[in-house]
Amino acid sequence: MNAPIIRNVLGAVILTVLSACGPSHETAPEPSSEDLSDRAIAAQDSTTWRSYGRDYTEQRFVDAASIHTENVSELGLAYSVPVPARLGISSTPLLVDGKLIFPTNFGVILAVDARTGEEIWEFDPEMRRSYMRVKGGAASRGVASYGDKILSTTADGRLIALDVNTGEKLWDANTFDGGNCNQQVKMCSITGAPRAARGLVFIGFGGAELNARGYISAYDVNTGELVWRFFTVPNDPDHPEHPEMELAAQTWSEGWNENGVSGGGTVWDSIVYDETYDQVIFGTGNAGQIWSQKVRDPGGGDNLFLASVIAVDVKTGKMNWYYQQVPGEQYDYTSAQPLVLAELEIDGQPRDVVMQAPKHGFFYIMDRGTGELISADPFARVNWADGVDLETGRPRENEAARNYAEKPFWLVPSPMGAGNWQPMAYSPKTGLVYIPSRETFFLMHLAERLSNRETYEVIPGLNTNSGLDALGFPALLAEAGPPPDFEQRGYLKAFDPVNGEIVWQAPMPHLLNGGAMVTSGDLVFSGDAMGQFSAFDANTGERLWSFDTYTSIIGAPISYTLDGEQYVAILTGWGMMGHNLGYSGPTASYEYGNDSNLFVFKLGGDASFSAPPKVDRSIPEPPEQFGSAADVEAGNQLYHAYCFLCHGGGARSDGVIPDLRMMQASSHDVFDQIVRDGLLEQNGMAAFGDVLSQAQARQIQAYIIQRASEDYAAQDTTTIDYRGGQ
Repeated sequence: MNAPIIRNVLGAVILTVLSACGPSHETAPEPSSEDLSDRAIAAQDSTTWRSYGRDYTEQRFVDAASIHTENVSELGLAYSVPVPARLGISSTPLLVDGKLIFPTNFGVILAVDARTGEEIWEFDPEMRRSYMRVKGGAASRGVASYGDKILSTTADGRLIALDVNTGEKLWDANTFDGGNCNQQVKMCSITGAPRAARGLVFIGFGGAELNARGYISAYDVNTGELVWRFFTVPNDPDHPEHPEMELAAQTWSEGWNENGVSGGGTVWDSIVYDETYDQVIFGTGNAGQIWSQKVRDPGGGDNLFLASVIAVDVKTGKMNWYYQQVPGEQYDYTSAQPLVLAELEIDGQPRDVVMQAPKHGFFYIMDRGTGELISADPFARVNWADGVDLETGRPRENEAARNYAEKPFWLVPSPMGAGNWQPMAYSPKTGLVYIPSRETFFLMHLAERLSNRETYEVIPGLNTNSGLDALGFPALLAEAGPPPDFEQRGYLKAFDPVNGEIVWQAPMPHLLNGGAMVTSGDLVFSGDAMGQFSAFDANTGERLWSFDTYTSIIGAPISYTLDGEQYVAILTGWGMMGHNLGYSGPTASYEYGNDSNLFVFKLGGDASFSAPPKVDRSIPEPPEQFGSAADVEAGNQLYHAYCFLCHGGGARSDGVIPDLRMMQASSHDVFDQIVRDGLLEQNGMAAFGDVLSQAQARQIQAYIIQRASEDYAAQDTTTIDYRGGQ
């Protein structure tokens, strides 16, 4: 079925009538506390940063030019604060009432004085460390503020309101009380930042491959009570939770949700409040469980609302419009990347638009009032489609890509995405969008065990049920042919959204780098995996200034002004996305460890920061192998099913999560207690006793010993390929 663009026409008519017949008071009523809170977020000056993307537009643009292209070389360190977050930081700090407020690890929130870095308060939600078993379980991208409250989350589904001045907990709500989040262990996790507007706080979650069914929830900011919930994929066609699920059910075939399949479509990151149309706009994720539609839903259609951008009425949660970017999504091409609101002049007319640079490489501009697709231009290499039909809104897909279940296909961009969650920034002054991006490819294929629908089964606790083996690449290469002939690398790109052109691109030293922020001083700030925090000329891309933090950067910076002085702040630490597949080249965190810090800069800053010592990555002599060749191979399969997303492919970590080849004899002695019983759960190593037998744990250990023995003998780890294990 085609994916139509729809509107709630009745709602539009009612709004028009109400606007025309507004109150006739000569004096406007006193604003409510809700109005004041919304105004504080919507109409900020350069002295604050009250929301994840700074204000409701999420442009990450700061109208402050004390620091500019001519004097940025004088930028120096004002102060730094060690942050107890060894598992990385992916968050954007907020600046509220003179306090920098941000999450560290395991839902812990820290507030420090924005002038000095002195700690003001800390809140620990005492999150279950077992959620490290969920991808991204330790990290959070941010918090929200609303009035006198800070709204934070935990990976295990709690939404918490704190007093902004003291950090005292005001209320605590379980957001995993719908869908199937509680039906199996650790199927959903929250890593995205909540958003707050109109007296509500909005939050979604991730976990499509863990069999989660997506939804977004709105809670009363004062009480924590659920106000509305919008599901993104259907469940039982005979009992839809709301009318939109009746529409969605028509685009999935009968029986698609058998065998415990839940659909996916999780709202794991992008949420924005559009005050012009009083609506919340959000993006949805990929298909749950098996990516290939051939297996997931062979007789299905577009599979709404996967890979879609949806607008709902802020007070009712009823849909105003939707636009599906990838009908029948099967590439992990999520539409959950950051959304930016703006007014652009298009064809000589001002348009209220929402913009997005999602994983699949096309930059979208949509009308905020109707969802109409205005443009979709590539901002990176793309081979899965040759363009997007602006009349139908549908991509013109490459049949070879569509049929990777029959024959392996080198997909461009890879599921890592041309764009991802690292925030982009938009400058109304230059008219350019600044996108943390990358050029990548990936061999898409269907695992042999999933050659037909009947062989499919949900594997509880599996890191990913995508249907793509982490092994078996060598056998597929002959069939797929050579990979694309270009260098895989990261970039910071300046993109003209109106003309659909890349204006400049600055090469970055790694595929995965930090988010962006832009100022009216014509400076774009962003960090990279080698620990360099840099300022670029917003018009030319020239790197004008850098500071070595000695720790990889994956989050995004902010800028604020206090006492007439402009500051720039960044949190460092290789966040969870930085090590999903293990070692992928040298990084600052690999060389120096992953000790996170808050760095704050100002003109003339003269605080010092010393380089930490380098980490010894040599492999100790491993214990004697006890397993047979069959045990090692079985352990290889099990490791890459349950362990590699944290500890790295080929048992080689990027250095953030422990590298298991480097285990000491004492750890090998208690390996079963660590893996199955949760001996180190408080450190973030969850127990897997519910999904792994003692014999299977021994097989994983045998594989790790084999890998350690190979690399100990060579002491050369630079050629390890996670795809084949060695």
